[in-house]
Amino acid sequence: MFQRFFPISLHTALAVPFMLFILFSIWLSDYLSERHEKENTERMTMELRAEITTRIKDYLQQYIHTPWLANQNALNAFEHQWLDARDPAELVNYFCLQMDLYPTLNAIGFGFVTGQQILVRKHADGTKRVIASPDIAKQMFSLDCQAFVEIETQTDVRQQNWYQIAMQQEHNAWSPFYAAAETPANQHSEIRMALSRVVMDNNRQRQGVLRAELALSELNEMLSELDADRSGMTFLIDEEGFLVASSRQNTAFIRQSRTSAGLMPGSSISHLQRVAALDSDEHLLSHATKHLFGNLGGDLKELEFCHKTDFMLGDERIFIQVTPFQEPLGLQWLIVVVLKEADFIQYKHNYFELSSWLLIAGLLLLLLLGWMLTRIIIQPITVLSETTSRISHVQWGQYFPDSRISEVQQLSSAFRRMTRQLQEIFYTLEQRVTERTHALKQSMLALEESQSALQKSEARFRAALKYSKIAVFCHDYDLRYQWLYNAPPVLAQAFGKTDDELLPAKAAMQLTSIKQRVLTTHLSARQEIPLSVNEQTRFYDWIVEPTYEDKRNDGKQAVSGLICVAIDITEHKQATTELFEHREHLEQLVHQRTAELQTLNYRLQGEITERKRIEALERQYMEKLAHTSRLSVMGEMATQIAHQLNQPLTAIATYSIACKHLVKQIPLPGNDDKQEKVQVYEVLDKINSEAQRAGEIIRHLRSLSQGSKLHKAKLHINVLVDEAVNLISVEAQWHEVRLALRLAEKLPLILADKILLEQVLLNVAHNAIEAMDAIPKSSRLLTIGTQLTNDNQLLITIADTGPGLSKEAIEQAFTSFFTTKKHGVGLGLSIGLSIAKAHEGQLWAKPNAQGGTTFYFSLPVKPVDNELSDE
Repeated sequence: MFQRFFPISLHTALAVPFMLFILFSIWLSDYLSERHEKENTERMTMELRAEITTRIKDYLQQYIHTPWLANQNALNAFEHQWLDARDPAELVNYFCLQMDLYPTLNAIGFGFVTGQQILVRKHADGTKRVIASPDIAKQMFSLDCQAFVEIETQTDVRQQNWYQIAMQQEHNAWSPFYAAAETPANQHSEIRMALSRVVMDNNRQRQGVLRAELALSELNEMLSELDADRSGMTFLIDEEGFLVASSRQNTAFIRQSRTSAGLMPGSSISHLQRVAALDSDEHLLSHATKHLFGNLGGDLKELEFCHKTDFMLGDERIFIQVTPFQEPLGLQWLIVVVLKEADFIQYKHNYFELSSWLLIAGLLLLLLLGWMLTRIIIQPITVLSETTSRISHVQWGQYFPDSRISEVQQLSSAFRRMTRQLQEIFYTLEQRVTERTHALKQSMLALEESQSALQKSEARFRAALKYSKIAVFCHDYDLRYQWLYNAPPVLAQAFGKTDDELLPAKAAMQLTSIKQRVLTTHLSARQEIPLSVNEQTRFYDWIVEPTYEDKRNDGKQAVSGLICVAIDITEHKQATTELFEHREHLEQLVHQRTAELQTLNYRLQGEITERKRIEALERQYMEKLAHTSRLSVMGEMATQIAHQLNQPLTAIATYSIACKHLVKQIPLPGNDDKQEKVQVYEVLDKINSEAQRAGEIIRHLRSLSQGSKLHKAKLHINVLVDEAVNLISVEAQWHEVRLALRLAEKLPLILADKILLEQVLLNVAHNAIEAMDAIPKSSRLLTIGTQLTNDNQLLITIADTGPGLSKEAIEQAFTSFFTTKKHGVGLGLSIGLSIAKAHEGQLWAKPNAQGGTTFYFSLPVKPVDNELSDE
């Protein structure tokens, strides 16, 4: 109905929908871009801020971790004695290697406790310079690294912040920022910070301070690279609001001599003053910091997570992201990324302008394509319409134009076929006869060529088999030979015969068996079978395949015979046998050589073991020699001490006797004059007795240190224990320790030095009483016992309920100068062990199951009737 009343041309039908589609696409693209403009801008700024922050944090982690690695490596070298602070040249060579290993380090050095220092610093051109104090520089005779040496005369490192902080904390610590001028003439030194660490020797004596230095210029350069193509900026501040670094370099510090409102009180660092971010000369930096302080309540220390915000600076919208960065050694900085919306708006405008030009170009191209398409479609249809009109007037032989449009081309082809159809009917029969005749001639020629090719192929096949070691046979279903090629002599006359008629019984049975199996299973088979010819055996590899006749009525094929291929492998088998024999011979040679090498290896291992044993014995002898030397020194010390103490002890004994005579002459008031004097006499007698006993102990120790013989006498061990308990009872009462005795009865007498044995018991008991100070008073118990063992040993046990000793402490307890007490000397148990061994006894310790330690003192029991009382 519409086409009848409103006819339209083909041009209009194609062009109008095409133009409407283009206009709709333009409108939809503009609508979607305006709708998502703000969301895209915020999303892009958020992603860019996050990316910049991540890159800065990754760089800071590596930047801050490098000094710690350098200090830790140097500290390990000192602890393992790979480095010696007394060898300056060795220190310089090691520091040069560290500078090459960690390129981000600006300098690394060592400050001595004397105020001197060694410092290796890297220049911008990659060269190194060694800065050393005069006395240190004189000791650097040979350096492996290439560096300039400069003598520093006016610096005392003990006055510098990095040295003092390390001495106070005794672990890795960051110094404040400082400016280290490389020479007095250089007035533009870089801003640096250092991680320092105290170095101690094995005696916990401080040797100096390690110092690994970083230059803040690298932080500024890194931040500048991130801001290379933007008008925004990135900067680092601490929690107090002071600048650390920024993408606008040289804005975090100014000279101390310069006065400016941007300085905060107390911010002086070396020859520099730090700049507060709020008072920075950078307009964008100061406003961004001001907005952060206002947005975070004026306290940056409370910021724990990433914070994002934006504000208006004039007519511009500014995006800010601040992220805390914390370092385990105390650095707490804030990473601030500032972006301007104008950067993204300009990018959007550029993109919109480029999109507009591309859209216009695309529109023009689409219009051109539309015009070309209408021309390609309409022109052939018009010509086709005119041609069909002429054909309708019986005008044959008309031209139908070609077209690139497949439908138009099909229509044109249909009209061509229609005009030729009548003429083709007259020529169809003649054309078919000609074609069939030509096809027959071609078939005859092809058959002749096939027969000729078959003959040539058969001739080549025979020639190839004639000079090869392969024979081919054909069998019928009864296993008779039908034809053969290149057969061995034993089968040369095999036509029409079976294997039983031609071959020996064994070979014939093997061949017949494999052929019967192929006929039965319809599967190919392969087997090696030897044949004897003229008393010479040759080996053949037989391959048997079934052959099939034409298909039967049921569609299946039946086996009609066999094809056999025999390959002469005699030479190959002989070569394989020889190869196997050679391999066995080679393996025997290898085993023989391996056994010789094992013998030599065992001999070498024995020599190495013997050498190690000799070295171990040498070390033991050296240790014993050192121990003997220490004992000799202790003996000399004991002799001198005994000589010095004898005089005051003699004086004490003399004065106690004099006091006793004076007390007799002085009358005391009251009725109890005699009783009180008796008490005083008892005290003075005890003083005299203990002074004499102390003198005896000193004389015994002096005799023992000089190698004199022991003063042995007959004694009862229980009596000795009672006397020792009386001596320590006062000390036990002071420490609130309960004493318990478990003494066996009817113990034999022994020959021993009473003073020395008593001293051993007193030393062990004294140590046990002091050890029980660490436990509650109600649990303090000291038990002393005696018993006779089955092996005729007199055993004295001293058990306490203290905290006990570890396994390692028990192993070293009897070593000279080893002690677990703060003010102990470490000689009591060592001397006690020497006294026990002098009496042919032993002294050892074991931990108790319920806590505490038990010391065991064993003495051999010998007949005393024939022994002298004094040796």
